[in-house]
Amino acid sequence: MRPWCLKTAIYLGKNLLLGGSLLLSNLLNTAFLAFAADEAPPRWAMLRRTCADFFKRMRQIHQDSFYNDHRDLEEYTYFFGHYFDAAVSALRAHEVWLDSGAGAGTALMQYLEQYPAGGKVVGTGLRLKDADRARWEEGRQRYPHRMSYQVGPMEHGPPARWQIFGEHYQLITDVFGPIVYTHRPDRLVRRYGELLIPGGFLMLIIDVNNLLIVDRWKVRWPLQDWILAWRGFELVEDPLFFQASEAIFLPVILRRTFEEVAIPPLKPLMDCFQVGCPPQRAFMWEDLL
Repeated sequence: MRPWCLKTAIYLGKNLLLGGSLLLSNLLNTAFLAFAADEAPPRWAMLRRTCADFFKRMRQIHQDSFYNDHRDLEEYTYFFGHYFDAAVSALRAHEVWLDSGAGAGTALMQYLEQYPAGGKVVGTGLRLKDADRARWEEGRQRYPHRMSYQVGPMEHGPPARWQIFGEHYQLITDVFGPIVYTHRPDRLVRRYGELLIPGGFLMLIIDVNNLLIVDRWKVRWPLQDWILAWRGFELVEDPLFFQASEAIFLPVILRRTFEEVAIPPLKPLMDCFQVGCPPQRAFMWEDLL
């Protein structure tokens, strides 16, 4: 075969392989959303599972470094920048930082060490591993009046269960925490709003590929549109810049206002979960016209 023929064949082969992979990716993504509805026929059940598993495997490589129980303060600063540094450094002795999905509480313990005259900390989580429980007990013995932990889903039960060290919090963070794992993110965000004092900050990190929002016609909507519809919060950064963000790990920094909290309800459609991987869930934005 002549050299130019060989080069042409290699070039066409690479482009066909790339085009085929992109086509397969788009097909699987479309199929996941199209058959996320409850009325999906049984013959699509295997395809639904295959699509969700495919996306989790593809994302697991870069998620492993963030979905862990030992995030430190530097990682919070990495995602939230100077907004986070300013919020934690401004906490006074009677004020409280709530870290939802705190894991082993590494960041909270670092804060207590770096700010001995600072505020108090509360960690929450859906469960507590035995190794992490020992770390928390050690921290509570060192800081008996500045550290506490509560286990359970925050979106359930009365708000008083989560009002530790006082009635309201000045800072709430959720970094790859319950906002990614809950079946009712709308109720969870409303609970965050109930616990925050006006002027307090809510800082979230959301993987946009793990929280899919569709309308009643199963058309996918940007996650930013749902967030911008929240009442009782104001976005710290420019809404136009926020809406145009193409980040996979979306940082959301909000300030609590005096307005009553109202979060557009989401109806769970489908979820796929495997041990060691964050779930991928699809929700219907019910009141979206």
